[in-house]
Amino acid sequence: MQLTDQEFDQMLAFLKVLADRSRLKIVGHLAEREYTVKELASVLGLKEPTVSEHLAMMRANGVVEMRQEGTAHYYRMRMDEVHGLLKSFKPRSFVENAEPADSSEFERHVLTHFFRDDKLIQIPVQFKKQLVILNHLVKQFDFDVLYPEKQVNEILKRFHPDCATLRRLMVDNRLMTRSNSIYQRLPLTDAI
Repeated sequence: MQLTDQEFDQMLAFLKVLADRSRLKIVGHLAEREYTVKELASVLGLKEPTVSEHLAMMRANGVVEMRQEGTAHYYRMRMDEVHGLLKSFKPRSFVENAEPADSSEFERHVLTHFFRDDKLIQIPVQFKKQLVILNHLVKQFDFDVLYPEKQVNEILKRFHPDCATLRRLMVDNRLMTRSNSIYQRLPLTDAI
């Protein structure tokens, strides 16, 4: 595995973030959903200033991001950043050969494997396969249309019952935006 100095420094910073019991527990919780500092302090049995300090370090290293809703600050994982850092652990030759040379062939394979009778049989774990599924599902939404969360759920439930995970993955992968439970499909240029 050949890393540039910058990639090596990013990797080292990422591993330092995870090299703490409390921060690792925070990552575990944020991998499930968004939390406020108060919520995290409660579930972890820590003081709010301690949780805030951990989150500040994690945010500075690109592991989490924060959004404000009223006076509350909600923290969530930056899945795109974490996936990118984890990918750099793999040797370059393995990553380059991880999928067939023809990406449309790979997409067809993934869609055929994960869909039965126009239903998603499971959400893939592998990041590249997830993106194929998400790019397929996001086509159900029009650009420049604001969708309330209830409507997004109704559309996604036609394909899979776990609409909350699918919604979160679409937002995390910048296929849709979310603000005050209103969703909007992003132009392809903004998507990963």
